[in-house]
Amino acid sequence: MSDPLASLAKPRSGARTPEGLERCRRATWKHGGRSAEIIAGQRLRGEARRVMVELRASIQIAEAELRKLGAG
Repeated sequence: MSDPLASLAKPRSGARTPEGLERCRRATWKHGGRSAEIIAGQRLRGEARRVMVELRASIQIAEAELRKLGAG
């Protein structure tokens, strides 16, 4: 007796063509959020944010020094 569902029980081989492999690779991204371009942009924004924090701190120190010079 042959099982009519035996052919359906075979393991799937997955994508084989380059296009199919690329589709599978991108399928787990949410809105492309893990692409190399997005990650590079996130790194640049983080670096810019750190630079801005350092600049603000430097400006505050310089303004404090100017106030000291003006008061003295």
